[in-house]
Amino acid sequence: MSGTPTAAPSEAAAGIEQLVDTIRRLPASCGETVVVAIDGPSCAGKTQFAQRLGDSLGATVVHMDDLYAGWDGLAGAVHGVVDQVLVPLSALMPARHQRWDWENDTWHDAPVQVPATEVIIVEGVGSASKVSAPYVALSVWLEAPAQERFERAMARDESFRAYWERWAEQELEYFRADSPKQRADVVIDTSSR
Repeated sequence: MSGTPTAAPSEAAAGIEQLVDTIRRLPASCGETVVVAIDGPSCAGKTQFAQRLGDSLGATVVHMDDLYAGWDGLAGAVHGVVDQVLVPLSALMPARHQRWDWENDTWHDAPVQVPATEVIIVEGVGSASKVSAPYVALSVWLEAPAQERFERAMARDESFRAYWERWAEQELEYFRADSPKQRADVVIDTSSR
C-alpha cells in the first residue's frame, strides 16, 4: 500500500471494519500469508488494537514483547522476529519463536508456535523495521503524546517507571534508523484528548 492515511481515535475505532476489508484484499506478502505490522512507541495501544484486528480477521498475533531479551532487547528482537517467524513463513515452513520470561530474566524453554493463518499480525516496537519490510503487506503506526503514554504505562504496571527512559532511548534509536512512522501505510492517533 502507499500513502499515509491518518485517523483520529474515534475514527480508528469506527474504521477497523474498513481496515479489515483492506487487509482481506491484500495479496500474500510472506509465503502464503498476509503480514500486518503494528508499530509505534510504548503504550500507544498496539496490543489492544492488534487483538481487536486479529479477532476480526481470525489472525494469529505475534507479540514483540515476547521477543525482547529484557529491557535492552529491542535491536535483537527486530532481527529475531524476521529470523524466527517471517523467514520460515516465507519458505512455507512452520514458524516458532523464543519467548522472554520477564519475571526470571531469561528465555522460556518452550518456543511459541506460530499457527499459519491467512493473516499474521506482528505487533510491538520494531515490528515494522526495515528488515521486516520485505515480508509486510501493511504497516500501521499507532501514536499518542508521551505524557499520556507514560500515564498509561504507570496505570498498567508501576514497575515500568524504572525502565521507561532506558526503553525510550532504544525506541528513539530504532525510530531514527528505520523511520517506521514515515514508511507506514496507516497512521492512527490513539490519544484520548
